[in-house]
Amino acid sequence: MLYIEFTDNMRYDTLEACHRNAFSFFGGVPQEVLYDNMKTVVLQRDAYQTGQHRFHPSLWQFGKEMGFSPRLCRPFRAQTKGKVERMVQYARNSFYIPLMTRLRPMGITVDVETANRYGLRWLYDVANQRKHETIQTRPCDRWVEEQQSMLALPPEKKQYDVQVDESLMTFDRQPLHHPLSIYDTFCRGAA
Repeated sequence: MLYIEFTDNMRYDTLEACHRNAFSFFGGVPQEVLYDNMKTVVLQRDAYQTGQHRFHPSLWQFGKEMGFSPRLCRPFRAQTKGKVERMVQYARNSFYIPLMTRLRPMGITVDVETANRYGLRWLYDVANQRKHETIQTRPCDRWVEEQQSMLALPPEKKQYDVQVDESLMTFDRQPLHHPLSIYDTFCRGAA
């Protein structure tokens, strides 16, 4: 099954947000996620030995939290990189270019929000309903079988907004350093 999301930057926090949105769309987390060799994913290929890459630490931690293992496309290998590239090409030719062609004459700007709104409808109505050439079935039908191999979504971490009342921050300031003779006074008074 296909999922797309448009962004206006390539920062790591955006990548993680897109992952969370995709996992929510699919209703689970895959055991492995296949990546192209982008800097927000991998810092150094084969850093430790062949096939042992140094991943972006935030992505590695995120994978552990969500339960998936990151996997990289092998450079210059059509079998893995082609899977990623074909999906991008399909989305561009079947969705993005027709959307631009349809909306531009009406004076509608195709920004990130517009592309994502129309893109979600396209996923449900077109991309996941068509007969896929490789698997010879509709992705939505195949998804029924594949969904069982997904890991459950981990419970959401609750974020709490802490508001500090300014009146709590006001207090008399006393110096923390005193002459040593003051301690002699305390000791004599306690005796």
